[in-house]
Amino acid sequence: MSLSRQEIFSRVVAILVREFDVSAQEVTLETNLEDDLDLDSLDAVALAGWVEEDLGLALSDDEIEKMRSLSQIVDVISARTGAVDKAG
Repeated sequence: MSLSRQEIFSRVVAILVREFDVSAQEVTLETNLEDDLDLDSLDAVALAGWVEEDLGLALSDDEIEKMRSLSQIVDVISARTGAVDKAG
């Protein structure tokens, strides 16, 4: 599976909107899960589960620990999927 960073971001935002009732307009790459979206560590684990289900990819505990902002989530998934930056 080869997704662009933008496609990964869009999928993660869709999960946040669906599962955490977050407005897509309030989410950017700089969005922090805890500070900006008020998600706790259990929410982060749940998010990782939905990401795994949606993308068919298993994340390690270490990877989940690194997922504090949307940018970090996209970085972790990009590294695992070989994502490329596609111009728009």
